[in-house]
Amino acid sequence: MRTFILCLLLGYALSLALASEPDQAPVVKIATPYGGQSSKRIVDVQGSISDETLQQAYIVINGAANAFDISGGRFSHTVVLSPGENIIQIIAENKFGVGRDTLVIYSAVPARDVKVVMTWDTPTDIDLHVIDPSGEETYYSQKESKIGGQLDRDDTDGFGPEVFTLSNAIEGQYIVKTKYYGGHSGQTLVKITVILFGGTAKESQQDYFRLLTQSGEFAEVCSFSVKQ
Repeated sequence: MRTFILCLLLGYALSLALASEPDQAPVVKIATPYGGQSSKRIVDVQGSISDETLQQAYIVINGAANAFDISGGRFSHTVVLSPGENIIQIIAENKFGVGRDTLVIYSAVPARDVKVVMTWDTPTDIDLHVIDPSGEETYYSQKESKIGGQLDRDDTDGFGPEVFTLSNAIEGQYIVKTKYYGGHSGQTLVKITVILFGGTAKESQQDYFRLLTQSGEFAEVCSFSVKQ
């Protein structure tokens, strides 16, 4: 009799475990923003993913992908919009397949001469530093420079983006550095995207990468020149 009861209990526990596991590709739903037009440069993309066991998803903004953490089937990720149309996708994958949802939003914000975007692949605090031709450095504790440079946000819990923008760039060389400020995720791959004169006939874009291996490391990733 005990054996029979034990088998029943084990069968019940197994059925509960199987019922809790998803049996289909994750369903991704973006709840906000709603699309259309925005006068904001920075927005939070929020929504749900049906597979609550997933811990990571991907966001693709105008073709550039970046991983980020999720919890309990919910996500919230801050993005910096580019002037004009922005196509944003949230993508999640489990063993049954891939789910995604897409948002199209038009950002009615002024174009910038310089845009530097930094993302990275671990839940660590990585800081963006940009030194302009005058020698002034813009970073988390000095978010605005005398020539008009701005650090839009300081991401302290991982993945980014951190974005530096400058409306009326002065000519000369700009240096981009990154600092592994803190965290315990070991080595981190940093990606820097430099966009010059976005939305104009002079637009150019270049990606740079740097591997950081330990907390406290401070390294130059790239430099670029601006000519008006």
